[in-house]
Amino acid sequence: MDSSTIKEESKLKKKNSHFKLCWATLEGDWNTAERIYNEDNIDTQVKLSKDGDTALHIAVVARRTGFVKKLLEQMNKEDLAVKNNAGNTTFFLAVASKRVEIVKAMMEKNDDIVKIRGDNDTLPLHKAALEGDKEMVEYLYEATGDELLDDNDRFHLLVNLINHGLYDVALDLVKRHPQIALARGKNKESALHLLARMPVLTRILDFNSIRLCKDSAIYMYNEVKRDVIKRCPPMLGRQRVKEGNELSLRDRINERDELMNERKQRLGWGYRINETNRQLLYTGQEIPDSAFELVERLWKQVRLLDDSQILEIIRKPWSLIFEAAKQGNLRFLKIIFSTYPDLMFEVDENHYTILHFAVMYRRGNIFNFIYNIGRFKDMVVRDTDKEENNILHLAAKLPPVDRPDIESPALHIQMQIDKRWFEEVKRITHPVYAEAKNKDGKTPRALFSEQHEELRNKADKYTKKIATACIMGSTLIATVVFAAFSRYQVAPMKIQGLHILSEKLPS
Repeated sequence: MDSSTIKEESKLKKKNSHFKLCWATLEGDWNTAERIYNEDNIDTQVKLSKDGDTALHIAVVARRTGFVKKLLEQMNKEDLAVKNNAGNTTFFLAVASKRVEIVKAMMEKNDDIVKIRGDNDTLPLHKAALEGDKEMVEYLYEATGDELLDDNDRFHLLVNLINHGLYDVALDLVKRHPQIALARGKNKESALHLLARMPVLTRILDFNSIRLCKDSAIYMYNEVKRDVIKRCPPMLGRQRVKEGNELSLRDRINERDELMNERKQRLGWGYRINETNRQLLYTGQEIPDSAFELVERLWKQVRLLDDSQILEIIRKPWSLIFEAAKQGNLRFLKIIFSTYPDLMFEVDENHYTILHFAVMYRRGNIFNFIYNIGRFKDMVVRDTDKEENNILHLAAKLPPVDRPDIESPALHIQMQIDKRWFEEVKRITHPVYAEAKNKDGKTPRALFSEQHEELRNKADKYTKKIATACIMGSTLIATVVFAAFSRYQVAPMKIQGLHILSEKLPS
């Protein structure tokens, strides 16, 4: 056998060993992998894929926790810094895998790997925030030294935390670095702009009253149970640490939650009844209190600027006031208005105020809030836009297509909602403006009829379809019952003044 043949066979054998090792890694079969390493004298840093992945890269992506721990025992500290062709360490991929146990095991081997950036010059902490993994973010937030982050890193971290609803960590970051409130991203949006888009709960309009009563009872029972447990401190066995700087991130979050719960306890059962209504009558994810505490912190920093700079942040690249109104985010707006009431008089290029946006987007909570400010309401209800539409014309139109939520899938209910909304807005409108015509010569009532013609036709068809289905169901039931009566020769008889049916079964 010549040398070239021997070389080819050796190369083929090596390739087969790598192939088997790759499969053993994917399956988490450490016994097979260990045997291959020993018999074929393969280094743990050998590349097993065309992307330059080692066995540890592959095991991490496959989330083989046990395999990773065994492999780490065979490796040196420096081996964890090896990158694949994409420029990612095994630790960076471990963060993306959302396996905190793997990350912790690697940190025990080499705690410096938390500093090594991956693709797009991204730190592992940023990768965790981008994935939205709460447990991973909290762990790496503590493990990553603050000196590793510059202002740009902190802002992008804050953006990812807000986008994934990790408001507790975001709040802690802003407390440490309040100047981050003034930073803007590539799209010129600040953190406040992101928070203005927070979606609110959507009211459930199609609900079953029996289910509602049952769920109300269960919810209130659980509230009473929690209240009793909280009044028994010896059972909890938890001691609060007084010095805030001695607490870990998780302890600081728990501390803040406890203080918030104590405030809610002081509000009494009226607050809990309102909470019950919100839990049962609304759908969607509720915005936590920490999100609005974050808004307060950011807004406090913005208020330190002069008026022109404040308005620059409020208005550009788009008005966060009007965006919050679209979302129905009243709590956000109250925080802003409480210290800068002049912003309630903001108008856009169509001469729309916050009240106009509340009417267009069917935001009853904001509409009622502005309505109670009588002077402001009286000033804006008579205003018209470029098409000479007043506020009642806007109520007559169908909701904008970019409305963040759809309130009801039932067309006939949606028609009723729009009618009720039109009448509600009409109630605050002077009779003269209620009959005013726009540029097209249409009154609000005429515009309502025109805009809702298609919806009305669809609602009528929907109602007829439901009625037809009910009639067919009733007919089918009656037919089956009649057939059963005929078969068993059911005869009427009286017992104690009540008419019942007695079966004469065939013998």
